[in-house]
Amino acid sequence: MKAMVIAIGLVVAATPARADLLSLTGAAWLHEDVTYQRRISGAGAPGDGLVLAGVQVRGMVGGAAGYLIGVDLAAGSTVPGGFAYHAALYPIGLGIPLGRVGTVGVALGVGASGAVGTVDDALIVPLAGAFEVGVGRRLRLLGRARAQWVAAAPSRDDGARVIGWADEVDAMVGVRLGRRYDDYGFRSGNGYFLGVTVGERGGARMVGATFGYAIDMNNQP
Repeated sequence: MKAMVIAIGLVVAATPARADLLSLTGAAWLHEDVTYQRRISGAGAPGDGLVLAGVQVRGMVGGAAGYLIGVDLAAGSTVPGGFAYHAALYPIGLGIPLGRVGTVGVALGVGASGAVGTVDDALIVPLAGAFEVGVGRRLRLLGRARAQWVAAAPSRDDGARVIGWADEVDAMVGVRLGRRYDDYGFRSGNGYFLGVTVGERGGARMVGATFGYAIDMNNQP
């Protein structure tokens, strides 16, 4: 319930103060998860592995296309190494509802990331995309990807060779098993999810898994 309140609050924050919540058209979702990635090739940072626990929140207001905002917060550690973190605010984004079953969106943000003794601290400019699509009343497909540019950390420049226009990349695709609800004038759902994740940073290619809990809401017609 606390997580749902956060998601609803994010949608409200993107709208005029006098707007009636139930009269808005939009969507929101929240992921709380733990990700472990292990290096499979390359000798660059972040060492042999990286584990991060965090939260990703997105909120959209609009009909056929809407204004999307969000925030990512995560903390953990490199393996071996020290404290690692990632934080980004996404003030500019575009969301497109997929009818009553899901949403797809992309947002541009600004933030910081690094790891003590392993990955140089840096300012980041991430471009993040995500989608959520329901399959029946129990299953939901989740996906997200992020390409980011790095500033103030030359050792992290051009660390992703899979694409030539970004310094670091990450992606995750997963399946959520949960329930759907039709209460309070909008549709919502929640459940646990498991995903496969890949990434490339510092010249190292990473693969791993993500386990988490997700909540979504949608009042599209």
